[in-house]
Amino acid sequence: MNAPDPTDCFFVPENLKKLKVIRDSKFANAMIVIFEREDHTLGNLLAHQLHRDPRVIFAGYQVSHPLDPYVLLRLRTNHTCDPGEALGDAMGELIQDIGTLKNRFDIDVLRHHAFDEAKAKNLEERERREAALETDF
Repeated sequence: MNAPDPTDCFFVPENLKKLKVIRDSKFANAMIVIFEREDHTLGNLLAHQLHRDPRVIFAGYQVSHPLDPYVLLRLRTNHTCDPGEALGDAMGELIQDIGTLKNRFDIDVLRHHAFDEAKAKNLEERERREAALETDF
């Protein structure tokens, strides 16, 4: 069968680096970053976060083909900021946002479990009361 190995989408081969940075010679303050073994998830997150930065003139990504497991991110900043700095800031902000999301999720899971426990306890108490009423008759 000609299908690629499913693990090829996740594990970076020894001969490749996870991240490759190329300075774009066409523009000042521009670079191209290649993320190996990544897809639209990372590309879209980074591009969206970079668009929030007023120092960023352009941020866009492309995935050339679904079977090519890399993302190419193009980034251009104004003269006040190096593109590597803007990318690092965007990554840091994303890490913080994901941490906040995880904490909120964990709190909601705990609340859900506490609600389920209270609901089960109330149900047991109601069943006990109903059983006591039935024995009185």
